Amino acid sequence: MAIARILADPDSGKRVIREANALLDGNDRVAMRAWLESGYRLAQAEEALFSYSYGQRTCSSL
Repeated sequence: MAIARILADPDSGKRVIREANALLDGNDRVAMRAWLESGYRLAQAEEALFSYSYGQRTCSSL
């Protein structure tokens, strides 16, 4: 249920969506719980870091 809410959130990044869909396809409750406890936050942080880095490169190339 929590993963479905994450997927429904328009602010979920591409990595978060990709990982959440893979978890739902796998149907492994233990993996889902582990991802919700730590992997979700890690995916969000990496997505934000990549977005920031990409934005910096774009701005510096102007």
